[in-house]
Amino acid sequence: MTFSLDKWKGILTISLTIIVIGSVWGLAEMTLGGFLHAIHFPYKGAIMVGLAISFMAIFVTLFYALFTKVFPVVSVTEMERAQKET
Repeated sequence: MTFSLDKWKGILTISLTIIVIGSVWGLAEMTLGGFLHAIHFPYKGAIMVGLAISFMAIFVTLFYALFTKVFPVVSVTEMERAQKET
């Protein structure tokens, strides 16, 4: 078994990225949810789900390259691409 410091640095980077993303997401959800609750908006759930999906899409787009560096096979598409290269 080999010990790769680069891989652990990557995992630490991903862990910190997930913590930051979760904090930003939580702050936005708390702020908007509190505001919508205060004004008695009837469709709070729909707005919050839309916000959650938007955040997920943005963060996946921004950080996809980071995750694929540490975990080379992330999706079925990546597995197919790796099989074609061999």
